[in-house]
Amino acid sequence: MFKDIKKFFADFINDLRQKRAFRYAPLIAVPCLLAILIPTILAVWHVYFKEDTLFDAHDVSVTLYNDENKIIASETVTESYVEGSFLVNLLTSLNSGKELNAIPDNIASEPNYRIFIDYGDDTVDYDCYFSSSPSTSYLSYGGKYFEVSKEHYEDFLNSGYSEAAYPEATPPVLMTKQGATILPRNTYWQYKKLDGETKRATEIDTVSRIQRFEMSGSVSLEFSKLPDICSVTVTDSEGALIYEGDLDRLSYITATAGSLLHVDITASWARRDDRSAYGFLDYKFDVVCKNYASFDVSASVVRPGEFITLSVLDIEQGSKVIYSAVSEDASNEEQVDGITAQKAIESIKPIFSYSDGNAYAFLPIPYGTPEGEIRFTLSSGAASKEFSVTVIDAPIQNTITLTKSKKVINNAISDTALNEIKRIKMSIEPKNTAKALFRGEFASFDADLTRGYSYGDHFVIDEELNEDFAALGVDYVSSLKDANVGALNIGRVIYTGYALHLGNFVVIDHGMGLATWYCHLSSIDCAVGDVLAKGETLGKCGSSIFLEDSGLLLLCSLNGQFIDPDLISGKKLLENKTQVSGGNNNDVQ
Repeated sequence: MFKDIKKFFADFINDLRQKRAFRYAPLIAVPCLLAILIPTILAVWHVYFKEDTLFDAHDVSVTLYNDENKIIASETVTESYVEGSFLVNLLTSLNSGKELNAIPDNIASEPNYRIFIDYGDDTVDYDCYFSSSPSTSYLSYGGKYFEVSKEHYEDFLNSGYSEAAYPEATPPVLMTKQGATILPRNTYWQYKKLDGETKRATEIDTVSRIQRFEMSGSVSLEFSKLPDICSVTVTDSEGALIYEGDLDRLSYITATAGSLLHVDITASWARRDDRSAYGFLDYKFDVVCKNYASFDVSASVVRPGEFITLSVLDIEQGSKVIYSAVSEDASNEEQVDGITAQKAIESIKPIFSYSDGNAYAFLPIPYGTPEGEIRFTLSSGAASKEFSVTVIDAPIQNTITLTKSKKVINNAISDTALNEIKRIKMSIEPKNTAKALFRGEFASFDADLTRGYSYGDHFVIDEELNEDFAALGVDYVSSLKDANVGALNIGRVIYTGYALHLGNFVVIDHGMGLATWYCHLSSIDCAVGDVLAKGETLGKCGSSIFLEDSGLLLLCSLNGQFIDPDLISGKKLLENKTQVSGGNNNDVQ
């Protein structure tokens, strides 16, 4: 065989010498032509048979970010290694699919991944939207939007890079009652992927240092999802054991102000067929105990038509005061139309105004509330206090026989007229601001006008039939016709109009649910939205519906209940307490 090969080359050289080498030209040309065309063939194949790629995967660098702009993965490959790179091949092969005008609105809440791809001298970035319960996924780049093929988004969701697309990959959150998040020190959390396999979550925020939280009087914590098992240990600054048990009774622990507590918690969620995630979390943190919030009420005995001032001091930053009326069986208590004193206030929600760690509110006792005990609770953070207030009967001050036309009087106190007032009260109640707009003392009309009757006085319409009704406010008589009427304190005009019982009237909101009503006006000189200073003219005295003279009817409402105007006229509310409003009427926005 060796001799044959030697003879072939000898003959070939001989032919060349005799200029007959063209006989072998095809043998040489074909391999050379193939060597030249193979790269071109491969390039054409790449273009026509890899149409689903957005980028040519040669010397590619890929960086994947989650929706919190945190790097999940980064990979750079060369031409010789590209076939072995899952991340680069996956992200550079996302099929653009159908082009859309925009990403659907309901996808905005889905996890968003940002992908940067460096290819040669070009850098391209695009956003992908994936869901762990996919029907369709999307991507956007260059101002265009596309669907992602099912094959590609399933490949991604089953990969090791898709953790942020699974809500189950985020373990339950431990929070203080004030809403602060406590980070775990150690975690082991497994979640189920789209293909049914479980994977350990790695994108969980943890902390190595000891966190410190301020709490009011007790340790109050809660998980966003209750654990199956939870073990809690609390020690003091000297290492002495204070509590050992579960989370349910942890809030019963109290400590003096300034105390430092060390808290260790281990919580676990068992693996079950009906769960898509399970694992355990371990916490270690400190609690600094603050003072309890202190509670107070201005009176323990009240009459119908009066109100109580509620004070809550030293509340935690961001905390809100909660008022709740305590329900009870009132079958043995005095009732009026089936309503007891307790039931009369259960629907009333005081409006608290907050300033410098304190909160104040007014609690009205509705007119007609029967005698009896009312009980309610004030809470802020972990602190609370229950109060008991006694309602006593209010004696009738005066009885006035009306001399005006019975027809006029009946029209003013008809069911139609009184229902009209109820509708007006309901319409203005949502317009009350929580902030106290009033400043200093309220003005009084008693120095300038003559009092005709007072809140709670009884009018007799027909002595023989004993028809009567109680006054809702104070009626003043003016010796000067069309005398100016000024606002009793700073406030915003929230209603102007006419009503059968009120005539022309204006309502001013002073904040904290408190409003003054100026009725029986001959003219109205303000508009809804106006902010009036104390004493600023809002209208002029008109004609009293119930008395013969010209005058003014003053009403005062608190949280939708009419109270005695004498309780605010000439008075400084929240006296000896931190004022909870701005310095002047310019503070009213």
